Amino acid sequence: MKTLPSSIRVKKRYLRFKIESAVLITRNDVIDAIFHAGRSLFGDHGISLINMQLIDFDESSKTGIIRCNRDKVESVRAVIATVSDIKGHPSAMRVLGVSGTIKGVRKK
Repeated sequence: MKTLPSSIRVKKRYLRFKIESAVLITRNDVIDAIFHAGRSLFGDHGISLINMQLIDFDESSKTGIIRCNRDKVESVRAVIATVSDIKGHPSAMRVLGVSGTIKGVRKK
């Protein structure tokens, strides 16, 4: 199958985030918290347009990478900002950097 030219492909952005929490957090806990916050903020239809995917999460440093559509970066930042608890414990998420490649966002 032929690949699409870059002018037709959907452009992606990668956001690196850090979680500040006193408890141990797993990858599934992060997915649940992010999508619960996204559904409450934008609804099911809105969250599907953002097309968020958790690419990487390191449990020891509590940092991860989310991929989304290029024109929805501000929406993903809003979703990350609204996460206030994970597994019933107070937590906060903050964005460390945004890039067009995974390699670029890991440097930030």
